[in-house]
Amino acid sequence: MNAATESCRLGECPVDYARKWARYLPERPALVFGDQATSYGRLDARADALAAWLTGPLGARRGDRVALLAANHPFFFELTFACLRAGLVLAPINTRLAAREVAQLLELAEPAVLFADARHRARADQARPHGLKILSVEEAVAADLPAPSGSARSAWRPLEWDETAYLLFTSGTTGLPKAAELPVRQLFWNAENTQLAWELRRDDATVLYTPLFHTGAINVLAFPLLAQGGLVVIHDGFDANAILDDTRTYHATVLFGVPTTFQMLDALAPGDVEGHPGLEAAFGSVRMVVCGGAPLPIALIERYRERGVTLLQGFGMTEVGPNCFYLPREHAFSKAGSVGKPMPYVQAQVRVGDREAGVGEVGELCLGGPQVCKGYFRNPEATRKALVDGWFLTGDLAKVDADGFFTIAGRQKDMFISGGENVYPAEIEGALAAHPAVRESAVVAVPDPRWGEVGCAFVVLEGAVAEGELATFLQARLARYKIPRRFAQVPELPRNSSGKVQKAVLAAEARTLQA
Repeated sequence: MNAATESCRLGECPVDYARKWARYLPERPALVFGDQATSYGRLDARADALAAWLTGPLGARRGDRVALLAANHPFFFELTFACLRAGLVLAPINTRLAAREVAQLLELAEPAVLFADARHRARADQARPHGLKILSVEEAVAADLPAPSGSARSAWRPLEWDETAYLLFTSGTTGLPKAAELPVRQLFWNAENTQLAWELRRDDATVLYTPLFHTGAINVLAFPLLAQGGLVVIHDGFDANAILDDTRTYHATVLFGVPTTFQMLDALAPGDVEGHPGLEAAFGSVRMVVCGGAPLPIALIERYRERGVTLLQGFGMTEVGPNCFYLPREHAFSKAGSVGKPMPYVQAQVRVGDREAGVGEVGELCLGGPQVCKGYFRNPEATRKALVDGWFLTGDLAKVDADGFFTIAGRQKDMFISGGENVYPAEIEGALAAHPAVRESAVVAVPDPRWGEVGCAFVVLEGAVAEGELATFLQARLARYKIPRRFAQVPELPRNSSGKVQKAVLAAEARTLQA
């Protein structure tokens, strides 16, 4: 019987880190929000009180879903640990969705109760299915909920190893998102992988500002740090100067973000706002910065390197956890662009058809291990297609070099064929990012009577470029067949509610330009 199974048998969920550290270090701060700090002891007590409220007056039964539509707040973690204890499933909902989209997700999840904050209450009311209880986050936070009795606690059966802890809605660029079932074992092994590979310590701290309805905010650093007894400083949105302030104030040591946020932080110079530190001053205590959600431009890596900061490209996904690969700091520049090697308890293969790809050959990335999700809630067909012979088929294209380092080449659906050659837009976008005037880009395919398909690049510029300059710039970096035949300047790239570029929208625009 392993330790995780034993903890379930003894009435404690193996990832109930609030209870674990409240037992040993109850006064130690776990969360900070604004000027309020929450100790591990307080977090433990709040989780107990919420679990008693959910299963008592609110009538939630084991296995029920509890939905949350709210900005980042410590309440998210209080509710997480309450659900783990009471055998409930937390389903956080993207706050950027329209009421109709929220209604679709609520219809799928069928929660017993929905918590919404004041900022999103009107949308929750619009989306509410008949009979669903909607409760105020602010009132729940302010309520002096009583501690549960011993008999109430004894009636709880915490979530076990393979039971679903979170329903996280995937951020597809087309169609209704699917609800990935993240079991307790994923949270546990993702935390273990992260601690081992990135050498997390109890004195580590992070500033969290990415939204807590995504796996990145929950599982890249927050949950692994709570597992270690570390500190999570929570922001309810992105404010570059406030983030730099708290990075310095709380001596943050590890940070996570996406390329766009690091570009915005990089743009701040000392003195931009009186009294706020510049990046160098704020990052004095930072030893590791992980970037995910999109490919990390080499030019951005170099800009941070000049400022004494190492940016590491991460890779993961909702269904298999966000921390699947690890790029050691000593290889951050020699292997720039790579996501590194698989984490200690992750299996990874690149496959072409029914065989493993050769060195440098592009194929589909397949991932396995105990951190893989259970599948998709109430969607057996999608589960069957994604989970095959113990592997999760990611739909991402990748290649492995002779040293065993993995590089992501893009999405399968993004690849196109030009003159019989495979073209991967991510490679072109990475090359364009090295141009000093290009802030970001997206490449899509358009039909071509001679070559079958050719590329069309949409670029967001920070400065002027001459006619033909970008094509000439790429000629020294890419094979001729990879170079887009058209470059279209746009003020910004269209994105979905999760911030991902909507390439279907761009493809339609490209066909219009071609007409």
